[in-house]
Amino acid sequence: MGWTGSQYYGSGSRKDFLIHTFTQKNDTHTWWLSDVSMRGSVAYCISWQKDERTGVETHEGMVILTEKRKNDPHWIYHKEMGESCLPYYFDAPVSLIKKLNELGEPYNDNARQWRDRCLENAQRAKIKVEIGTIIQFMKTFKFTSRSGVFEEDTFTIATDWNGKKAFRTQTGQLCRIPNWKKLEYRVLGVQ
Repeated sequence: MGWTGSQYYGSGSRKDFLIHTFTQKNDTHTWWLSDVSMRGSVAYCISWQKDERTGVETHEGMVILTEKRKNDPHWIYHKEMGESCLPYYFDAPVSLIKKLNELGEPYNDNARQWRDRCLENAQRAKIKVEIGTIIQFMKTFKFTSRSGVFEEDTFTIATDWNGKKAFRTQTGQLCRIPNWKKLEYRVLGVQ
C-alpha cells in the first residue's frame, strides 16, 4: 500500500486539499468527505459515495495520512484507509465516532474494533494524573543510562528540572515516555 502524490498549488490547508481531492463526480457516482478533523498530519473523516442512478448513499469512517516532502514542495502525498480494514490510528474525535454510530452499524468486526478503540483512547486521554501518582504500564520499557541498560514498567509521576511532568523509575531516574496516555496502563495509587 503506497502513497499517492498530487500537485497542490492552492493556498489552503491539508484539510482543504483532502476535501478538494476526494470530492469527485461522474455520470454514475458522487464521492465526498464530511466531518474532516485533522490530528497533526492524520485526517479522520467520513467518506461518502452516492449512486446517482439509485440515490443510495453509503459511508465509511476513514483515516487519511498526509505527508509533505522537502524535495517536492508543491506536492502532497496521502494514503487512505477505511475503518473496515482496522487502521492502526485511534485518535478520531468522539463526535465523529458518535456520528458514525448514529448513521448505522459498522460494516464488519474490524470497523467495530476501530470505533471502540478510538472511544477507549479518548477516555484514557481524559484521565488526569497528579504528581506522585504511581502508574504501571502493560509493557516494559527499556532505557539506557550512564549506569547501563535497565527495564521498567512501573513509574511515579514527578517533575523534571524544568518543572515539566516526567516519570521517575523505582531507582530514582527521570525519564520521558512520549504519548504515554495512548498506551495501556493502570493507576496503582498515589505516594
